[in-house]
Amino acid sequence: MFRRPFYETIKNEREKMKGPKPQEILKIIEEKAAGPKSKEILKKSLKYESPAHIYYTLFECPPVLVKGLGAKVWDADGIEYLDMMSGFAVHNIGYGRPEVVETIKDSCEKLIQYCELPHQSRAELAQKLAEITPGKHEKKVYYGVTGGEAVEASMKFARYYTGRPMILSFYGGYHGRTFGAMNATSNAYMRYFQGFPLDIGVVHVPYAYCYRCIFGKTYPECDMQCTKYVEDLLSSPQYGVSYTGEAVKVSSIAAILVEPMQAHAGYISPPREFLQNLRKIADEHEILLLIDEIQTGWARSGRLWACELSGVTPDIMTVAKSVAAGIPMSAVIARSEIMDELGPAAHSTTFGGIPLAATVALVVIDIIMKERLWERAQNMGDRFIKGWTELAEKYKIIGDVDGRGLFIGIELVEAKKTKEPAAKRNKVLQMECFKRGLLYERAGYYGNRINLMPPLTIDEKEIDRSLEIFDQALKVVSK
Repeated sequence: MFRRPFYETIKNEREKMKGPKPQEILKIIEEKAAGPKSKEILKKSLKYESPAHIYYTLFECPPVLVKGLGAKVWDADGIEYLDMMSGFAVHNIGYGRPEVVETIKDSCEKLIQYCELPHQSRAELAQKLAEITPGKHEKKVYYGVTGGEAVEASMKFARYYTGRPMILSFYGGYHGRTFGAMNATSNAYMRYFQGFPLDIGVVHVPYAYCYRCIFGKTYPECDMQCTKYVEDLLSSPQYGVSYTGEAVKVSSIAAILVEPMQAHAGYISPPREFLQNLRKIADEHEILLLIDEIQTGWARSGRLWACELSGVTPDIMTVAKSVAAGIPMSAVIARSEIMDELGPAAHSTTFGGIPLAATVALVVIDIIMKERLWERAQNMGDRFIKGWTELAEKYKIIGDVDGRGLFIGIELVEAKKTKEPAAKRNKVLQMECFKRGLLYERAGYYGNRINLMPPLTIDEKEIDRSLEIFDQALKVVSK
């Protein structure tokens, strides 16, 4: 019997998963653009930019932002929005900080970039990162440009150091869209557009998504079945050596790659035992623990680093997003012995750790530390979660309120008993909030979660105003 080649099946599935076509987007722009200037820019963008960009999956009709200050942004038509996105958790210190603007001006007048040669700011930043990241052991830093690039590098370091091929990652995890990072990412939509070949050196396991536990358990009675699954997996002949029944500590896994709280999956915060158990498992099997703090770091969780909520120290950590206030930069921070395995020029990138980015990053860190923004994130986050808990009592479509600090995820459902995902309602809710001057990201396994990541400088009045807008929008969506 003739069987359709696998690549044809993939091609057909890709067509189903694609978003609106250019002519459909044009109609949306005509009907729903925020104003005439925004409409003009959106049309030009549609004509000359690749549709592979993210705009029309984030919003049905995206805003055209031109200015930011504090926790607010403005579009091309002068419309003001409360920002619950921070450019994907990039602007933790808020928009328009004078000290950042002055540093950028000064750096641009001196030296923006010069391949990967040493620079005073670059060296000082490496020292600072080694000092403020978890653990008292000696560390070294590798600079990149994006979070995905940092994850790529960290996977390479882990594999080279251990001599093992496999990376253990988690369902729902997001680590970037470059080749290696994409394979650690478990989003089906993104992976279908990856092409061939896929990296077979990554295995995925369930994350601690307690609201929808894949094992059908309830925390804390579950006894952390998700991490027990990882223990069982590493005791199996598939990834460890146990043919004789003896406890032989040999594994093909180089590293456990994990977000301390999942971001793209819908801002999911696991129990504290989750990371603690993974640390124990990694130690027992002599596996590296690689923690991705790209969205969770820089004070967002109510701690400087989200892994500190569990008291866990990683062997390797990746950081990016908010490190340089919007100037592209990322870094890998790892034990010195791991970093020293790769020799000169074994891994490099033209724009990694450029003077401009490194100098700005030093200013950002100084702001975070002086203003103790992790404390502000915790206080403002408590206020936000309290408000959302009250909304959950009022609206039946709010199934779950989850968060640490200003890393908050809300799950919308058709009914609290069945937990049927309410993705379509979420899309309408986002548009209703947009019309009322508030931006947020739709996310989650089913597209039914609300990601809330405002600048950490947001104040009480702005939080209360955002809750008012959500209340108004929820009334519409609940009908």
